Amino acid sequence: MKHFSITGFGIFFSVLFFYLLGNSYSTATGIQKVWAFSKSAHVGMIPDPRFLWNPEEAINGYKFENSYYPIRSTRGVVFDDTNRIEYPLNAKGYLEYKKIGSEVNFYTPSGEMFWTKEYRSYPRISPTGNLVLLIAGDHNQVILSDINGNVTGAGKIDGRFLTDYVF
Repeated sequence: MKHFSITGFGIFFSVLFFYLLGNSYSTATGIQKVWAFSKSAHVGMIPDPRFLWNPEEAINGYKFENSYYPIRSTRGVVFDDTNRIEYPLNAKGYLEYKKIGSEVNFYTPSGEMFWTKEYRSYPRISPTGNLVLLIAGDHNQVILSDINGNVTGAGKIDGRFLTDYVF
């Protein structure tokens, strides 16, 4: 019992002195960027003088809860239950589409609409942003598109069930 009272007084006075006599340290008020680097892939999230790759210029953004945050912007793009966002890892801009809809929109990093195309498919974009797969809801049709929304390559692939894709 004696140890509890000594410990209790110690904690009480520590908190009392900490808050009443002032704290010279400022509290954290925001989100700190935490970065990582892979030597084998030469890809990282912090500028490294050994490599010419700057992640803050190359990496596009990230999703958190119901928002998409571009790396070079301080504000996020909020989307609701019906809207979806797809974005390339190493290219700028993002695709917006509805869960049940008839069009796909591409936005620039500043939030301006670059193009709108009439597609009833779900877009999946490559990490470099060069190729967009527009996959039908039942995965039996795939339309190949470039970043400008124009059909490219084989164009439309019908009658195959898409189960796995790698860029």
